[in-house]
Amino acid sequence: MDPGAGARKERPKPREPAARLEKAKQRSAQQELKQRQRAEVGARGGEGHGPAPAEPPLPSALSPSQIYALNRVMTELEQQQFDSFCKQMQGSGE
Repeated sequence: MDPGAGARKERPKPREPAARLEKAKQRSAQQELKQRQRAEVGARGGEGHGPAPAEPPLPSALSPSQIYALNRVMTELEQQQFDSFCKQMQGSGE
């Protein structure tokens, strides 16, 4: 027997991972398309089938200025909540 032949059989085919990756990309794209379609149906007043989603879908893309503004607002809110928590802890510790 040829020892080199066995080594070739153990090595995975290069096309299999690429095919799996492509299938995964296709599945992901299909799921995203379905989610967008559901969001569009929900936005039109629930013309579709099934129950309405529990919460509205997130926007697909935000501009950098929108992201920064949201981050600033959330940081301020978090700071307010932290300050309130600290005051409560000081009051209960005394």
